[in-house]
Amino acid sequence: MFVFIDESGDVGFKFKAGSSKFFVLSLIIFETSDLVDKADFVIQQQKNKDKIKPEYKLSKTKDVFKENFFNCIKELSFKIVSLIVEKEKLQNNELKTKSKKFYNYFLRKVIEQSPLVNASIKIDESSNAELQQQIKSYVKKNNYEKIKKFKFEDSKTNNLIQLADMIAGATNNFYLKRNKESMRYREFFKDKIVLEIVFKG
Repeated sequence: MFVFIDESGDVGFKFKAGSSKFFVLSLIIFETSDLVDKADFVIQQQKNKDKIKPEYKLSKTKDVFKENFFNCIKELSFKIVSLIVEKEKLQNNELKTKSKKFYNYFLRKVIEQSPLVNASIKIDESSNAELQQQIKSYVKKNNYEKIKKFKFEDSKTNNLIQLADMIAGATNNFYLKRNKESMRYREFFKDKIVLEIVFKG
């Protein structure tokens, strides 16, 4: 099992200053390496056609290229698990004031609730090596049966982490806006969603 993870939104709570209302973590789950290779090839082909450099990113990619991206991944075989945190309703003060703990806690929570077995996980890397090691240790604790490997990679060089970014971003937009526009991209992948965990407490 092969898993690629990225997030949408931020861990801040200064909403009047622009902090996001939702924080979303999305896991893209492939059952075999052949399915990973096929997805990587299809996305790279589309990236070449669209002349995307260096990466697809929902917050920065033009709408026409977003449409092309979601259309190209429609027939690929993978599953999606997402955790959606409605930050304004979060009551735990420690999670609200300690950004590292916030990220670690919800990453571990979504992995715990995901149908993973012996998974090789790749996640978008942070510029902080110490933080990466903290995340790795925290997530692997009590999840040994779920995780075989846990590795950080730059999303710019990994098309499947870019896929996770696009899914997480589209999911965030859907929960934020709940309108026809936000539903448009979700239509391309909604049949691949196996679990969405909405955290409000």
